[in-house]
Amino acid sequence: MAMPPLQTFFAPPERAPEENVIRDGQAIRNIPLLTELLDEVPSFLVILNPQRQIVYANRAMLKALGLKDGQGLVGQRPGEALSCVHSHKCSGGCGTSEFCQACGATQAFLESQEGDGSVKECRIMAQRGDVYESFDLEVAAKPFSFTGREFTLFVLTDISHVKRRRFLERIFFHDILNTAGGIRGFSQLIKDGEYADLTYLSEAIYEASNSLIGEIEGHRHILAAENSDLEIYPEKLDTYIFLEKIILVYSRMEEAKAKKICLDPQTSRADFVSDPVLLGRVIGNLVKNALEASLDDQEVTIGCLVTDQTIEFWVHNSTVMPRQVQLQVFNRSFSTKGSSRGLGTYSVKLLSERYLAGQVFFTSTPEEGTTFQVIYPRYLDKSVRR
Repeated sequence: MAMPPLQTFFAPPERAPEENVIRDGQAIRNIPLLTELLDEVPSFLVILNPQRQIVYANRAMLKALGLKDGQGLVGQRPGEALSCVHSHKCSGGCGTSEFCQACGATQAFLESQEGDGSVKECRIMAQRGDVYESFDLEVAAKPFSFTGREFTLFVLTDISHVKRRRFLERIFFHDILNTAGGIRGFSQLIKDGEYADLTYLSEAIYEASNSLIGEIEGHRHILAAENSDLEIYPEKLDTYIFLEKIILVYSRMEEAKAKKICLDPQTSRADFVSDPVLLGRVIGNLVKNALEASLDDQEVTIGCLVTDQTIEFWVHNSTVMPRQVQLQVFNRSFSTKGSSRGLGTYSVKLLSERYLAGQVFFTSTPEEGTTFQVIYPRYLDKSVRR
């Protein structure tokens, strides 16, 4: 019986016979000087055959994956070796899912085959068991010939620290500086006695200070979450009170000007147990993203549905995300708003799945607009942290 053809939405799915992959790997390992040089490279380095399969991996790659030797990697593709969440979504494996169309690693390999090499940035969300890990990588691919056969030198350099530095620079030099400048401006009016309505000024200073503290706290939470240092503190909450507070806070933000946040009339009123700070951060990020995506006079709708065992929140806006955005929306450092943005939806997934025992979904179509859904246990147990 013939096997069904391998599925692909992007790169060729075919693989070389196992004996060919083993033979090529052995040919490289038979030259000790070459392997010693490759092992001194601090970046992840693999040699790929024309089918994008690993025939050799250097010491840095093996150490990062907790492997003593590279035998277990031989024949795998880079995304499979790094446990990319998209590497098994198609029968063709790494490089063949629809998500792989936006993958810088696969793009670099395919472009390099034209002969000049290629350098791309790549964002990978990896999953090992219940633990998620994000990689921000610079990928360099360069083809070469060896023993009469074609290979590609594939170097993956971790640039997470560069992305993080740029992001923090934007936060502290732009967002936080702007907010602090506003507080100073309001304070100057009081000092100079040029504004009679002190009640308005005091409220404005209070709201700006809250915004400043919230911005700093939000990024502190993300750093702690990525380092597995974040603690959760579940409390008994009321759905209406929780969502009305979200509406009140985010309606006052700059992004909400000329727009409206509404509570869905289908919202269930019930008690539930969760961490109010982390959950508020999740739903707040979704609301803020929806506001940024909406046009003037459009509405953002939030709501929830409660069952005996679960609670589902949703945030809806009328605009549709381009397909290329949808394919990368949960990747760290990806954003439609600039190269130094991009922790909003990433933090939603990180906090929800690792700390609040939840799952995140979204739909985005021209007919229905965009809806993000997060589903959690109705009564969060502190022991569920992953």
